Amino acid sequence: MKNVDLWQQLGVLAQRHEVEWRRVKGCSGHRENDIADQLANRGIDEL
Repeated sequence: MKNVDLWQQLGVLAQRHEVEWRRVKGCSGHRENDIADQLANRGIDEL
């Protein structure tokens, strides 16, 4: 698994909130996933 340290931190932080996890296939036309992808790419471009 990649980024084990980040997944562990996410697990700790998620315990403080009510989280519903849903797996979404990438590039599937899912609106929120497409927005997250655009934001991630914008962040990379701004580095």
